[in-house]
Amino acid sequence: MKCIHCGFENDNGTKFCGNCGSLIAAPRTIPSSTIPVQQLKCNKCGVSNPAGSLYCDNCGTKLSEPVTATAAVTGSKPSRVTHEKTSAAWWLLPIFLFWLGGLIGWLAVKNRDKSKAAKLLWTGIVLTILWIIAMIAISAAIVKSSTFF
Repeated sequence: MKCIHCGFENDNGTKFCGNCGSLIAAPRTIPSSTIPVQQLKCNKCGVSNPAGSLYCDNCGTKLSEPVTATAAVTGSKPSRVTHEKTSAAWWLLPIFLFWLGGLIGWLAVKNRDKSKAAKLLWTGIVLTILWIIAMIAISAAIVKSSTFF
């Protein structure tokens, strides 16, 4: 089953996407494949998941040590999938460019660090709203102080 959110090809009958953790369909059935493949067992529900899965197919829990597809095929030691560390300099974009900077930061970081990307976007939006409110308040104060009786 192909995930409609990220396009990852999951086993038929999976409930949650093995790549992004999104809800897919009905509960998982026993896979039809008889080829033994190295799998990762979910710590929460105990279901074995295909190599390369980041989230459990049955309950959607993030798997602690996903097995890479290369490790499963070659029989090598499983490696931990890590997220790339992103620079703190990305925070300068929403601070100086407001919503546009937040959008640029989100687009640049979303594939490496989804959490940071979302925070960059929201920071840009919030700073834009605060700037608008401040400009309205300043304009009102100027108009009020320049009014002659």
